[in-house]
Amino acid sequence: MTARGASECPACGARDVAPVVTTPLLPVIANSFPSDPERARAIPRVALELWSCARCGHLFNAAFDPALPVYDQGYETSLHNSAHFQAWAEKLASRLSALLPAHGGTVVELGCGRGEFLALFARDDRRCLGFDRSYDGRLATRAGLSIEARDYDPTRHGPLDAELVACRHVLEHLPAPASHMAALRAASAPRGTVYVEVPNGLWTMRDGGIWDLVHEHCGYFTPRSLASLARRTGFAVRSLEPDYGGQFLGAELALDPRADRATAPAVDPTLAARFATSLRTHLADWNERLAHELDADRRIAIWGAGTKGVTFLNALPRGSEIALVVDRNPFKRGRFVPGTAQRIVAPQDLVSQPPDLVLVMNPLYRAEIAAELVGLGIRCDVAVV
Repeated sequence: MTARGASECPACGARDVAPVVTTPLLPVIANSFPSDPERARAIPRVALELWSCARCGHLFNAAFDPALPVYDQGYETSLHNSAHFQAWAEKLASRLSALLPAHGGTVVELGCGRGEFLALFARDDRRCLGFDRSYDGRLATRAGLSIEARDYDPTRHGPLDAELVACRHVLEHLPAPASHMAALRAASAPRGTVYVEVPNGLWTMRDGGIWDLVHEHCGYFTPRSLASLARRTGFAVRSLEPDYGGQFLGAELALDPRADRATAPAVDPTLAARFATSLRTHLADWNERLAHELDADRRIAIWGAGTKGVTFLNALPRGSEIALVVDRNPFKRGRFVPGTAQRIVAPQDLVSQPPDLVLVMNPLYRAEIAAELVGLGIRCDVAVV
């Protein structure tokens, strides 16, 4: 990030920003999984220099280098292999579908990944357009669904006049997120809805979600910072609520200023300092617990080779000694964790090498994972990180 980025809040533009804490060294990209262990170990690691804004509570990495993460077709963040997540996504799509015309209409998703969420809107009489430079073409063709493996460019593609524009888990990757809001405006119909979703920075800072810290996430939005970004770029904030167990923030935005009615909580002036202390405490506690388990020759499995799992394994000095990393996503299996280079295995692979302890990286999946372990006939301790 430039010097300007460390003197001005990327969300609200305020200059009342200050350093908070520095993280351990983490891979420059956490969700791209090499096909061999040497390439995984060779991924550079950097520390995050986290700053906060006193006005809107936004947390951001002042040391972010946008040239380091590469979002190509090896980038993999899909959660749709979890029944819990899929059910939640279907419920969200159903709610947003109520904003569309009874017949026809256009849905656009900027940063659609493989297109699994966008596909939930597809039907014969509706146009669904997706844009994502990491799209690999592996989603089955469906009526009305079209995805381009590049970013949406209003100059090239023109206005799309969409009744619904979705932008999910994109803004946190952008050092200057205000510039992306112009693309959302260009894609939307004048009376359309723009749905924006980001990780909830309050969950990260206030509720102990420290394993969500990764280099490619250069910004951590609070409700106030997301609302500030939307309003300073010309959007009305119709609704703004935490979702998915408080881990996400979802905002419905409109172009009509009369639609602005959402409120956001005031910034807690002690939050940044308490977060710095919490980060250090969590790291120290897990360093001690992990050393205890490993020294007792316990076979440990991490369940979840996503952002949380990759950060956990890299942030702890003995993370590379954890024997097993499990994920239900078939496109991660057989590939290797960035930095620590464990081979990612499928749940059924645990049958031949049963763990003594499974560490669940997301508390929302504990019941689902415990049930799957029982189904596999594996008896072990299960703990949420």
